[in-house]
Amino acid sequence: MKGQEANWELYMKQKSTEAIQYQKEEAATQKAQANAEFYTWKQAADATMYGKKLEAEGMVALADNQGRYLGMLLEALGGNYAALGDCMMINGGMFQGGGQDQC
Repeated sequence: MKGQEANWELYMKQKSTEAIQYQKEEAATQKAQANAEFYTWKQAADATMYGKKLEAEGMVALADNQGRYLGMLLEALGGNYAALGDCMMINGGMFQGGGQDQC
């Protein structure tokens, strides 16, 4: 009877060890999956941020160029802000100029 009890205890210890090993492997698998998901998410976030950065840089460049254009146009119009406004409205299609094509 003692031999059977010892065998039973050994068997239970082996099964317990196997269960612990299985849990460790399962945890390692879950960690690897979480790392892969995080990496995928991070790559997408980085790509989005890079795209937004390029978009912002483009907007800054556009605004800078528009400012230079308006400055040059204002200079060509002799500093006349009213004429600049008229030119902007004509170019924007708001109304037709009255024969004075200064823009």
